[in-house]
Amino acid sequence: MPGLPAYKAQPCEQLHSDRWIELSGTGPDDPRVRIAQPPGWEPVPELATGAVKLVLRNVSLSDGVTNPALSVATADATDGDRPPRDLLNDSIKGFEAGGGQDITQVPTEICGFPALMANYTIPPGDAAKTIYVTAVTVMVPLGSRVWNVVAMTQSTAPNNKTYMADAQVMLAGLRIAMPR
Repeated sequence: MPGLPAYKAQPCEQLHSDRWIELSGTGPDDPRVRIAQPPGWEPVPELATGAVKLVLRNVSLSDGVTNPALSVATADATDGDRPPRDLLNDSIKGFEAGGGQDITQVPTEICGFPALMANYTIPPGDAAKTIYVTAVTVMVPLGSRVWNVVAMTQSTAPNNKTYMADAQVMLAGLRIAMPR
């Protein structure tokens, strides 16, 4: 789909970043999640509420209307005995429920866990421009529970070369580890 950044998952050990940020607000039994933090992407703690544990925004890449952003959410996705790969489809339904259209998805793995990479658009509503989203949704089985980790980048100017490079680093730089 034109205008959407191409993202290719990389094994955990391949990506280098000078800065990393770890999600806060997770419980002791939750997976630990870190994400690469390129220069200019700063936390916006007031937007990290509920399942959303981290929001980074880069105001230097503003298009005059919106700022590109990354958000990371975690939630318990356990649903009886449904396997993690089946649960990934629920994430796509969630993207649709949030207004996502023209969703393309590619099965992948992040740090060895089943995942989907999805690109989609959110048509202009109150915002005057279409929002382009690239998301990675990962299912992390831990004991009898399955955690869903979703990282998504969004911009109304997805062809900005800095944004495209930063989105690649952040999504490829998603790291998931077992609880301490």
